Amino acid sequence: MRVNLEINDNKAQAFIDFIKTLDYVKISEGVDSDFTIPEWHKNLISERLESYNKNPDSIKDFKKTLDDLRKSL
Repeated sequence: MRVNLEINDNKAQAFIDFIKTLDYVKISEGVDSDFTIPEWHKNLISERLESYNKNPDSIKDFKKTLDDLRKSL
């Protein structure tokens, strides 16, 4: 099981020191090194960037699009 915690900066070190005393807890920091972006997703992003670069005016404003969707519901 993996648990993510948010702890105030002024309490974090004391908490980490305590957690390190527990033999069944593993502490890892930073980005998960096993994570990789799938090739199909890289290709999709490249296609979308290429499309945007060809026609930057085709992008729709997010707030306006969201408002339009809400009106249609």
